[in-house]
Amino acid sequence: MLVTKDSEKRRNLLIKMLNDNEHVNASSFQKEMQNFLCDGRYQVSSRTFYRDIKDLNDKYNVNIIYDRKAKKFYLPAGMRLGDVHNDECKLKSFLLAARLVHGILPGAFLSELKRDLSAILRENGIPLAPQAEPESLLAIYSNRITVPDEIFDVVFKGWEQRKKLDLELPGQPGNTVSRKVRAEPQLLVCQDGVWFIKGRVSPYLAGRLESGNATIEVIPLHRITSAILTAEDFEAQADLRKNVEQNGFLAEPTLPAAKIRFAKDVVQEAEARFHNLPPSSWEKSRDGSRILSLAQTCEEEVIRLILQYRGKAAVLEPESLKKTLAEIAAGLLKNHQPEK
Repeated sequence: MLVTKDSEKRRNLLIKMLNDNEHVNASSFQKEMQNFLCDGRYQVSSRTFYRDIKDLNDKYNVNIIYDRKAKKFYLPAGMRLGDVHNDECKLKSFLLAARLVHGILPGAFLSELKRDLSAILRENGIPLAPQAEPESLLAIYSNRITVPDEIFDVVFKGWEQRKKLDLELPGQPGNTVSRKVRAEPQLLVCQDGVWFIKGRVSPYLAGRLESGNATIEVIPLHRITSAILTAEDFEAQADLRKNVEQNGFLAEPTLPAAKIRFAKDVVQEAEARFHNLPPSSWEKSRDGSRILSLAQTCEEEVIRLILQYRGKAAVLEPESLKKTLAEIAAGLLKNHQPEK
C-alpha cells in the first residue's frame, strides 16, 4: 500500500482521533480535516473514509469497531495505533539501494533480490518520475572478486544467525597443507568489491580445536575453499564494530610496509588512485617510473593491485610478498599453457 502525502495526512489525523477515544464517521472526520488544513472547502468522500478505515485495519491487523446505532467507528478499549509514514519515500530509498548493491552481490542473492524487487514494484508501481530509468543507475566495482554461491550462502547464514563457521583455507606461502579454523563472522564487509569476514578465529591443530589460541583475523571470502555452519553460537563484539567505524576495516594490517614500482605509462593513473597519500610516499626514478611506499597495509590488497595493473606494477618489498606473487604467477602460467 503506497501512501501519498495527502493520504498520509488523512490517516494520521484519523489515527489521532481514534487514539483520543473519539467516535468517528465520514462527516466528523471531514470537519476535522478542514480545521486541520484550514480549508473549509476540503472534501473527503465516504468511499475514501471507509477505504482509510479498511487500510488501517489491514496495516495494524486490528478490528476498528463500528457502532451501528451511532454509525461511527472507534477503537477497542486500551488499543492505540502508531503513525502512518510515507511508504513511497521508503520504497524509493529501497529501489535506489537495491540498484547500488547489484554490483557486489553474489549470483544467488542477486537473483533473489531481482525477484523480490520486481514483485514489490509490480504491486506498488515505481516511485520515481515517469521518465526515470532505474536500470541506468549503476554501481561498478572494477576490483570485484567473485565468491562461490555456496560459500557466500553459508557465511551469510553464520553472520545472520550468529553461528560459528568451520572453514578451510589455503596454506601459507610455501605450505601446500590447507588451514582449518573455526571462525566467528562478527562483521561481514564488502570493501572495494571484495567480501571479507572479521572476528575471532581459532585454529585446528592435529584435528583438535584450540580455542585458547583465538586471534582477530580478516578472512577474504574468495579464499575459503570449504565452509560449514556449526551449531555453536557466538556473542557479538560491539567494540570490534566500533573499532572498525573509527579506524577502518583493516585496523590490524598484515603488512607493516610495502614498496611498489609503477611503470611510466601508468604513473598518472596510480597517482590519481592514491591521491590521498602525502607526496613523500612517492619516489621518482630516472626511467620515468615511480615507487610508492605504503605503510600498514594488507597483503590481499597489494596482490589485487598488482594483478589489476597487468605487469605494469611490481612489488619491491617485502621479500615474502614477492615470493607469494611469484607462486601466484607460476600457478597462472601453469594453468594457462596453450593446448598442444
